[in-house]
Amino acid sequence: MSTISYVFGLTASIIRNIRSIIVFFEYYRVMKISINPNFEISDKLLLAKKLNYMQIFYFSMCFLYIYNMALDETILYYTLLVNFICYIIILNMILFSIKQQNQMLLQTLCVFFLYQISIKFININLVGILLLCSIIMKLINPIKAFRKGFADNDEKYFDVYLLIHDIILFLAWLIYSLSYNIIWFSISAFIQIFFKVCFYLGYLIVIGKINKNTKIYSFIINLFFIEVNTIEKNENNIL
Repeated sequence: MSTISYVFGLTASIIRNIRSIIVFFEYYRVMKISINPNFEISDKLLLAKKLNYMQIFYFSMCFLYIYNMALDETILYYTLLVNFICYIIILNMILFSIKQQNQMLLQTLCVFFLYQISIKFININLVGILLLCSIIMKLINPIKAFRKGFADNDEKYFDVYLLIHDIILFLAWLIYSLSYNIIWFSISAFIQIFFKVCFYLGYLIVIGKINKNTKIYSFIINLFFIEVNTIEKNENNIL
C-alpha cells in the first residue's frame, strides 16, 4: 500500500507542479508585456491578484498543516512548499504588471511575517479549520461562474480540461493522504473533488450529454440554488 500511495503522491506532485509552472510563465509573459507603454491593466488581471491571495492562503495552510504533522514522507511537504513560494513570486509579477511595484517587497514581507506568526501560535487543528476556510474562499468564484454558465446554458464558462485535471489531481492527493492518515488534507481533497465533479456533471448537462429529466440535474440545481424555469423545475422535482 505504501508503494501504491507513493506513486499516487508522486503523480499528484508532478501534475500540481506542472500546473504551477504553466501559471508562472503565463504571468511572466504578462509582466514582460506590461513594460510596453500601450499596456492596459484589465479587470481580469486585477481579479487574478485577488485570486492569487487565495492561492497563497491555501498553500500556506496546506504547508503549515503538513509541517506540523512532521511526516516521514516528503513528497507533499516539498510540493506545497514549492507552490507556496511559486505563488508568492506570481503575486509579485502581478503587482509589477499592474504598476504596484512599491508593494512587491512589502506584501512579500507581510506574507512571510504572517506565516512565521502562524508557525508559532497556531495548532494543527486550527490550521486544519483554516485550510477548509481557504478551500471555501477558493471555490467562491468557480461556483459563481458555474451558476452563471449553468443558468445561461453556456459552455464557455466551463474549462473542461482544467476540471478533468483537477479531478485527477485531487483524487491522487486523496488516495495518498488517506494512506498516511493526513485527515484534514484528505477532507480538503475530497471537498474539492466533490465540487469539481459537480461542475463537470453540470458541463455535461449544458452540452446535452446528460438529460435534464434526471436526478443529477435536479441535484445540481438544488445544491447550487440555480434559478430555472418554474415549470421545468417542478417537472424535475417530481422525478
